[in-house]
Amino acid sequence: SPQEVDEVVRSCFGFRLPFFGPFQISDMAGLDVYESVLDVLRDGLGERFTAPQSLRKLVEEGRTGTKSGAGFLEYTEEERERLLLERDRRYAALNELLEDLPPVDAGSGDGS
Repeated sequence: SPQEVDEVVRSCFGFRLPFFGPFQISDMAGLDVYESVLDVLRDGLGERFTAPQSLRKLVEEGRTGTKSGAGFLEYTEEERERLLLERDRRYAALNELLEDLPPVDAGSGDGS
């Protein structure tokens, strides 16, 4: 339902988007993790979930994200440490805000 999709976006990847773009989020999660998840999804749900060759190439090169110093983006050790500390600080602050401000009830989605 539209309400379920909204809830998934708010509580999953949408939570991170005020602070980081999708490539930086992927780097922090680990490109090797994304590749493994896509492999499991492909095995269970079909070829449409095959990991892109560009992702596989980065992982093969050891560019697995912030943990290796490079993924889609490159990070010095200082940048990596600062990024991860700032990520944690911002996510904690946003989580506190979301606990204080529940989602707006915009309607049932069925026009009533």
